[in-house]
Amino acid sequence: MQDFVPPEGSEHMFAAKAGEQVEVVERHYNGWTLCRRGPEAGWLPDNLLQSNAPGAAKDTRNHWQILWALQRLRESALAEIAKIQAGGDQCTEESLESAVTSQ
Repeated sequence: MQDFVPPEGSEHMFAAKAGEQVEVVERHYNGWTLCRRGPEAGWLPDNLLQSNAPGAAKDTRNHWQILWALQRLRESALAEIAKIQAGGDQCTEESLESAVTSQ
């Protein structure tokens, strides 16, 4: 890890020093990772973290690919819901499924 000092007033981030170990709680597709160090928790930028676990780089790459695909699916579903609602149709599970599977 590289040194990180959060901007002033950043409530949900914490400072970390190079070489310091933190526990990864959650990785987010937006490039930030929720980490814990003792009782303290906060967000750190992904590009400053490195893993000590063997095979973690491969796992992280797969994790990001899955998250990216899920995000695209979510955006597509929300766009379809908006189209259905804009047309005055009732947004039901069947209408959404029909719209998504027709693509």
